[in-house]
Amino acid sequence: MGSDQPERRRSSDGFIAEIKKDYPNIKLLDTVYGATADKATDVAKAELTANPDIKAIFGANEASAIGV
Repeated sequence: MGSDQPERRRSSDGFIAEIKKDYPNIKLLDTVYGATADKATDVAKAELTANPDIKAIFGANEASAIGV
């Protein structure tokens, strides 16, 4: 989950690019931008229910990190 602000979105996109480079076989779910703590909680619950084998969730900003 990341910010919808352009400079922060670039940071999230850079993180994703590095993860894909370092772990080419990793399965990444869709990125959710513009997360508030409440939205992050809802998204995390839904994704964990749909994908119980999730190993990690990355929150790119304070609100999304608090929400997960």
